[in-house]
Amino acid sequence: MAVTASRSYPVQPSSDLAKKIWERLRRRKAGLFALIMILLQIVLALVAPLIMPYDPLKGDYASVLQPPSGQYLLGTDDLGRDVLSRLILGSRVSIAVGIFSQLTIVLIGIPVGALSGLVGGWVDYLIMRLIDVLSSLPSLLLYILLMIVLGAGMWNIILAMSLTGWIGIARLVRGQVLSLKATDYVRAARAMGGNTWWGITRHLLRNSLSPVIVALTLGVPGAMFAEAGLSLLGLGIAPPTPSWGQMIGDGTRYFRTNWYLITFPSLILTFTILFWMMLGEALQEALDPRGS
Repeated sequence: MAVTASRSYPVQPSSDLAKKIWERLRRRKAGLFALIMILLQIVLALVAPLIMPYDPLKGDYASVLQPPSGQYLLGTDDLGRDVLSRLILGSRVSIAVGIFSQLTIVLIGIPVGALSGLVGGWVDYLIMRLIDVLSSLPSLLLYILLMIVLGAGMWNIILAMSLTGWIGIARLVRGQVLSLKATDYVRAARAMGGNTWWGITRHLLRNSLSPVIVALTLGVPGAMFAEAGLSLLGLGIAPPTPSWGQMIGDGTRYFRTNWYLITFPSLILTFTILFWMMLGEALQEALDPRGS
């Protein structure tokens, strides 16, 4: 009887893979700068009550619509509230909506997409038809209808975005699972006795996470922009709690006479969205196994 020698192939540890990805990200200066700015914004949002120069909800009626000055660095609004303090507090809402909505979307989209791609058959058919129906509806219009039903509020915005936002992640994961199911190493794992759950967690989901991470990062600015649009229409965050979108909406009434009311929140929102997009592009390159 001929004896065949078994050949073992080294498996790259997760720590080495994470280190390699970090080294790739560090070489992309724009992405690293964006990551630092995002982390700084998150820290400032967490310690907002400690660094706000004034109470963002309390107005000084003797200082209504004051332009930027030594006392009020970014001016005051139509109720005498400090714009800088409201921008700092508003960062909590805008960043929280962007991050938590995407985390919820991922938690829904990954299992749905994995189930659709792995099981196939009538399960895949039903899920894909549901996705086709939801995809045919304009996202912003659906958000508006849901917010009218649910009412204003941060958690209602997150819920409204999560009800339809998981579609893209589910499609992405389904496509990844379908392509990975046909690979040799997944077939070999099944032939060697690996059970379905082990194959899902060890191979399918693990190898599908890279595009999901990139999609999550690029989805955060989209959620922030959607929140700004809803708040601009009066369907987002309920006053007096500030958000960047709400401040932009309030500032449009005084655009000709008090430019700073719309300029500063618009700049903050624009640069925040830009930072997340820069980070997403850098992560896409760093997570690409063909990259260097």
